[in-house]
Amino acid sequence: MKKRKIGRLLFWLLLLVVVISATGVTVAMNLAEEKMDMQQETESETEKTSETEQVNYEVPKPDVSEQLLTVNDYSRPGEKTDGIKYIVIHYLGNPKTTAQENHDYFESLKDLQNCYMSANYVVGLEGEIIQCVPDGEVAYASNQENHESISIENCHMDTTGEFLKDTYISLVKLTAYLTETYNLGREQIIRHHDVTGKDCPIYYTEHEDYWEDFRDDVMTYRELCKKQVVTDEELETILKGLAHTYKDKSEAREVEETESEESENRNGKDEYYEEDFVSELPDSSYTPDTSYTPDTSYTPDTSYTPDTSYTPDTSTPDTSYTPDTSTPDTSSTPDTSSTPDTSFTPDTSTPDTSGDSSGDGGTTVTPDPSGAASGGEAGAGDGSMEAVEEL
Repeated sequence: MKKRKIGRLLFWLLLLVVVISATGVTVAMNLAEEKMDMQQETESETEKTSETEQVNYEVPKPDVSEQLLTVNDYSRPGEKTDGIKYIVIHYLGNPKTTAQENHDYFESLKDLQNCYMSANYVVGLEGEIIQCVPDGEVAYASNQENHESISIENCHMDTTGEFLKDTYISLVKLTAYLTETYNLGREQIIRHHDVTGKDCPIYYTEHEDYWEDFRDDVMTYRELCKKQVVTDEELETILKGLAHTYKDKSEAREVEETESEESENRNGKDEYYEEDFVSELPDSSYTPDTSYTPDTSYTPDTSYTPDTSYTPDTSTPDTSYTPDTSTPDTSSTPDTSSTPDTSFTPDTSTPDTSGDSSGDGGTTVTPDPSGAASGGEAGAGDGSMEAVEEL
């Protein structure tokens, strides 16, 4: 009996140990799982943080309408540049003309053949940008620097050459994109004036401080784009040069009748200035970055072939039908055998006037020299009385 009690006690003790052990294992496993989950969450957050840090912002390419000129000797010679060393800023010298009008004029030079003139880009009054000549080709705009630069012409409203707000913003965006693309610095943004001494762009040759503001704006925008996406609203708050632009066309002055120096004898190819300004340009020992390769991986889809299986019906129409031109049947002769009865002869005998006559409607007639008939109706005529015949 005593041994049995001891056995039961040992059994319950062993069972208790097993239960406690199982509970401990379960708790340990739960703790281990929670720890693993926490580690995974930490790793995931770390990966997300790393991905965020690895986002590479870049200077976006502005909207550009590519309308390349026809290759010709007068506006697009088709010659390759020796690299891109400068971005040269111009103004067009013909107030109130649009980017499209200037592009079309450059295109017309292939037929006019009266001067050499063009530009890689033209920025319009509404901020529109038209590309006339590819970046890697010579454009006739910057004289001695045509072979190693990209030229940007700008439209304006009056002879002061002051840009409109939209023109200025687009010029900043385009210049920032090009300097970033070709690894150029602030000093490689130059004016046509810096190449030839010409007052072009005239507003920035007459206001040197405004020109420096423009170059500052380009670099500020360029650096900010590498850190974040820059909206147009944000851009307007950081551009110093906007203070020196027309907000809209109504602010521009009336165009003077006299032409500006830029529009007189203009020729972007000939080296017609005696003074050597090129040697004064900054960083003349600069070697262009040739590591940049444009993305040419895009191949247009040429797999589409229009359905040409349809062949129009060219068979000869059925002309076998001949209209009935036979002579109508005229053999039918109308019946002329019927002869009207002409055997009836009216009674022309003299009526009996010797006495009364009776019958349907009969009337006794007595001649009267006066033209009247007694016992009947009065007659009208030549005074004679005719007898009434009864058929």
